[in-house]
Parts: sequence; structure tokens; C-alpha cells
Amino acid sequence: LKWLLRASMSPPIACIVPGATTIEEVTENARVGHGDPTLSASEWDRVRALQAEWAHKRCRICHRCEPCPAGIPIAMTLGTDVMYDHYRTMGRAAFRAFAWSQEAVEKDAANRAKLMAAIESCTGDRDCEVKCPYGLSIVDMLQAQLDEMREMIEVYRELGSGD
Repeated sequence: LKWLLRASMSPPIACIVPGATTIEEVTENARVGHGDPTLSASEWDRVRALQAEWAHKRCRICHRCEPCPAGIPIAMTLGTDVMYDHYRTMGRAAFRAFAWSQEAVEKDAANRAKLMAAIESCTGDRDCEVKCPYGLSIVDMLQAQLDEMREMIEVYRELGSGD
């Protein structure tokens, strides 16, 4: 967050929205805005390490890999799938215990089942990967999400939806 705050000074970024799932994370995130935003040498080392680590792991949501012949919304699935990100961040127990609306559960269960079917129907031709300017292993990344998506469907069934 400190790097983002520093980066927002030139060119200006209108808003930084960090992810947080606990009050402690919100408090920690808020503290970043107080004091000198200059990164120390060790913080810069950490930024560079994270950039290298995530360079070929994270979708930038550019949509250049699309359209997918199997109908997979690749950028949404790998880059902005909020419910999946909540599941990964919270873990099964906290995700299940969260006060989701029945409407949200039903909607995501139906959409997730369709998404999983599309991923499972992927022929693996990897045309999407050829089009990806970041060299992501898109097919493998999508396949790697299936087990957690199946767990999400199980949780939805436990909550009375997802059939």
C-alpha cells in the first residue's frame, strides 16, 4: 500500500482500494496513509520480489486472451472474481459463516456451475495463452481453480442453494 500511495503522487491515482477482510487489516491499511510514504531499501526489495513473483501469475484484466471458444470469461475468472477471491482469502469456514444474502448465494452458485462446466469443457488448445501479452499459463490457472470452486458449490449447498 505504501508503494501504491507513493506511486499515486505522479501521475495521481484518484483512489486506492485495498482488500481487507478483518478490522485489523482495515486498521493496518489506514496507518499507511500517515507519515512518510518513502519506501526503505528493504521495502523496495520486497516490491521488486513481489513484482517478479506475480509477473506471470496475475491476470491484468486486459481481455486480450478473449473471446474464449469454450465461453469462459477469462479476465473475470482470473482477475476479478470477487466471490472466489473471498473464498480464497477467508477460507471455507469463514466463507460459510459469512452473512451472504440468499440471492447472492443462489446467483453465484448458478453462475459458478456454468463457469466450472465451461472450464471443464476447455479443449486446452491454449490460443488464449498465445494472445496473452503477459505469458500467463491461462489454461493451467483456470484448471487450478476448479477444486476450490467445487468446495464453494459444496458450501452453497450447505447453505441451502447451489443445486
